[in-house]
Amino acid sequence: MVNLHIINICVIIKNMTEKLSNERELLQQKPSQEIINDPKVLWHAVRGYDFAGLESMLEEGLIPSEDQDYCVCFSTSPARAWLANREANSFYTYTLNDGISLAVVYSGLLRGGYGGFMDELRIPDYIDSGRIAGLMLPEGALDRPLVGISTQHEARKPQQAEKYVNRTICHLQELGVGIDEANQACLREAVKTCRNGQYLSTEQNDTIQKIFMNHYSQSLQQLGLEPIVGEMIQLVFERAGKSVDVYGWTEEQNRWISQRNDQEAAARRGVAVCNTGAYVCQKAMSDNNSVKL
Repeated sequence: MVNLHIINICVIIKNMTEKLSNERELLQQKPSQEIINDPKVLWHAVRGYDFAGLESMLEEGLIPSEDQDYCVCFSTSPARAWLANREANSFYTYTLNDGISLAVVYSGLLRGGYGGFMDELRIPDYIDSGRIAGLMLPEGALDRPLVGISTQHEARKPQQAEKYVNRTICHLQELGVGIDEANQACLREAVKTCRNGQYLSTEQNDTIQKIFMNHYSQSLQQLGLEPIVGEMIQLVFERAGKSVDVYGWTEEQNRWISQRNDQEAAARRGVAVCNTGAYVCQKAMSDNNSVKL
């Protein structure tokens, strides 16, 4: 009789937990036009859906990386880039991609010119998590099932890829999800490739991403939650003890920024700049050579 009573209590608790999980408020994406146009905001792209990396940054901030010359890499806001007569190509390539990007408010000295995009910055400072003002994903991404996620992004350097694999394995273990032997063998092979200084192939990256997304999906199902991106980000917020606004960029914004970048590039090609000692003069080319916007 006592055992039956205990079983009934356990069933009630389980039902209450499931009810609370189902009733908790889901994340909603806010329009992003205002924050994209804010020149005080810098953008740090997280390749794909790196939930372990996101949780770490929300807890500990952004730490300079040795494989990035002990700096943290950012894209400036398009507004800042265009004010400087530069294309916002870093923002377009990395932030307007299928994945998570962090919006960071930074008022310190900004320096570019690292051989990458003209709007790319590297800051040789630790960035406190309190400076993270939000995160942005493609519009509608919060409702996507984790199992179906397949992203294409710039390949991680070997050292970065090894860290990504190891931290995600640890993250899944903390969430109570075990990885079977076949998938562990695949991940060990990937780490071995990285330690040999080689980049992971596209096929390896796709396989690793599929393994991790499947296991994140399992972790949410074990908690009685819907296995979608929004629920995983909500769980990360809860574990980190920090939540931020979530924004969504649209395909219309993507096209508009691409067109504006083309205009900026054309305008720069149509202007001759000459340095003459103490001053800089800009001289418009002849009408025959100028580009009309």
